[in-house]
Amino acid sequence: MHESGINIFMINQEFFAMSTCMFCNRTVQDSVDKKVVKYLFYAGVKVFNFNTGEEVDDEEILDEL
Repeated sequence: MHESGINIFMINQEFFAMSTCMFCNRTVQDSVDKKVVKYLFYAGVKVFNFNTGEEVDDEEILDEL
């Protein structure tokens, strides 16, 4: 889990932000727009491609998704 408490997962062609609720300690998820994913990526949030099982660590790869 990222220190901000947020991770982004790409499943098929959709992006989902996942975190842990600070009140009930359950996993929380919501779909996010690619524009938001790019903003979070530049802020240091980790993005994972669930289709390949790899972390997206390059801006060019993120643009191709």
